Amino acid sequence: MFLEYEYEYSDELLFVSTLKYEYYKHDYNSRVDEQFQFRLGAVSLLNDEFTFKAFYSNNKVYPALASLAQFPYPRTGNPTLKAMSIENYSSELIYNTDKHRASLGYSTFAISDPIKLNETNTYFNGSKTVTFKDFFINYTYLPNKDHKIMLEYYSSTRDVSSAVSPIF
Repeated sequence: MFLEYEYEYSDELLFVSTLKYEYYKHDYNSRVDEQFQFRLGAVSLLNDEFTFKAFYSNNKVYPALASLAQFPYPRTGNPTLKAMSIENYSSELIYNTDKHRASLGYSTFAISDPIKLNETNTYFNGSKTVTFKDFFINYTYLPNKDHKIMLEYYSSTRDVSSAVSPIF
């Protein structure tokens, strides 16, 4: 089930919220999983050309069925795996005119209970939180309706002290 609500506080400020409910029932055992995810944010029109966006979300990534099943080839599944939890903060400043669009953004992702693969090819949940920090800049020039020129830069770094395997 997915719900979304937008509240227009003023012509310049919009609040956004979403809620998602997921239910998983496995036929091969008695396991049932339920999880909630949400996102809160604000979009502010600073003036005719500048917009600022900020969001917070807490999401879950449910294990793939292959990582839960206990088939030994090529990897051994783990029916006790938990969903990964991803906490995210993001912000973006956007400049927009008829011929130019530029944006600058930053976000952090903190992943708890990451699903990993050990040396015996068995899936497990890692015990440390893994943190990624992303930064981007992009610019688009629209000389006419049929053409555009785009420049983009993106960088993502991981807090190496929080990881214990090459997967995360």
